[in-house]
Amino acid sequence: MNHLHQGAFFQHFYPTYDDAIMFKNHLILCEIVAFFALAVFTSRCDSDKFTGFNYNADKIENTTEITGKISNLFTGQPVARAVIEAQGRNTTTSPQGEYRITYILGDDDLFLREAPVRISAQNYLVLDTALVVFPTDNELNARLEYGAPIIQSGSVVDSITTAQVFDYQGAADIDSVFTIAFYIDDSTRQLLPERLRMRRVRSLDDLTAEFQGVVPDSLNTGKLSRTSYQILAKDKTGFTDLQIFSF
Repeated sequence: MNHLHQGAFFQHFYPTYDDAIMFKNHLILCEIVAFFALAVFTSRCDSDKFTGFNYNADKIENTTEITGKISNLFTGQPVARAVIEAQGRNTTTSPQGEYRITYILGDDDLFLREAPVRISAQNYLVLDTALVVFPTDNELNARLEYGAPIIQSGSVVDSITTAQVFDYQGAADIDSVFTIAFYIDDSTRQLLPERLRMRRVRSLDDLTAEFQGVVPDSLNTGKLSRTSYQILAKDKTGFTDLQIFSF
């Protein structure tokens, strides 16, 4: 190969310095164009369809249910309208004492930590308990302690009222008992209630006490209405029972 042909060969396969600079600038320009093209593409279309991830998608919650039955600790009878509270949610029991409540599984449940549950019902002591919640088969049955006094009987003989009051927490837990009688106002002829305190006369057993009081035939407000009267019992916790009796 002569020198002329050899120079042409090297000039063809080996670019000059200026050629290299031009090639580099060309690559930079291509990268800039590609960057702006990608930016326009992602701003004008739903990129989640192409990336496979939606940053604004709602989190799917893993839920389960807790079921059970609530009954009276002493009688075993179902407790209707008891309130079950868990995770800020609540539900009430059916007439059969049964309930069902939704529970959202969280990170704590993965570590088998107990979830607090509160159970309450009218005239019952509140029960705070806990349950380890699993993805399925969560059952929590409970027995509530009846807290209110129970008026078992009432009678009036010769203006003396007698009442027997029972309390599961003990006869000593009964704080006060009243007879509520009604008197006819002489001027307006309206019935006016009068609360008359009864006194404890004896304890029949550890859970029952007998109370007596006087019901006058007349007061300053008027004469006694001999149709019906009420007995009101209150314990030291604040629970009450009210029963209506006839003369």
